Amino acid sequence: MDTLTVKRGDTHDVRLTIGNAPADLSTGVVKVHVKPSLGGTAEVFDATIDENVVTWPMDGTLAAGRYLLEVQVTVGGWIVTAPSDRMMSLIVLGDLA
Repeated sequence: MDTLTVKRGDTHDVRLTIGNAPADLSTGVVKVHVKPSLGGTAEVFDATIDENVVTWPMDGTLAAGRYLLEVQVTVGGWIVTAPSDRMMSLIVLGDLA
């Protein structure tokens, strides 16, 4: 399982590459879905895509903890979910400041 680690309160862009995309995704509407790994309600964040690289502008609102993460790109009538063969793991560490 791929793991992305960030600090609580971080407000920077996260870039995620979608490999083996079945179509050109550059005109798609992108959503990043993040759900606590122990269950609960998923949060959905807007993102953009260019040449199969998703840019997710983190807003610093995720609490420290472990999450499952996936990206959904809607292009026309298609929905492409990445990663398609597993979930990504997101770890949000507490910060010192």
